[in-house]
Amino acid sequence: MFSPVMKEEARLIATIEQIDRAVGIVPRGAFVKTPLGSVHENRHFEGLSLVEAKKLSSYFHFTEPVNLKNKTLLEKANLDPSIDFLDSLEHDIPREFGDEVKEEQFHFSI
Repeated sequence: MFSPVMKEEARLIATIEQIDRAVGIVPRGAFVKTPLGSVHENRHFEGLSLVEAKKLSSYFHFTEPVNLKNKTLLEKANLDPSIDFLDSLEHDIPREFGDEVKEEQFHFSI
């Protein structure tokens, strides 16, 4: 008869949680994956060096990887499976910008 009514506050909380999960970004090495597959915060992580902090490849989407599964064995050869288990931001540059776009043109703060 009547559908359950969702309060606006609950809908807003659910929407914010979905957005937060979709856009979560973590620096490379902040989390580690064990051989059994569980992911933990890296207690020994002290941050990125200034050089590494300026690279898009030093940041990962904190969501289930999509692009990582499509990499070739040759591409995976240089990855450390304990810290490179998420999708990197380096491939997020929209194609419409063309080849002129460089990482240095993207500014972000932590």
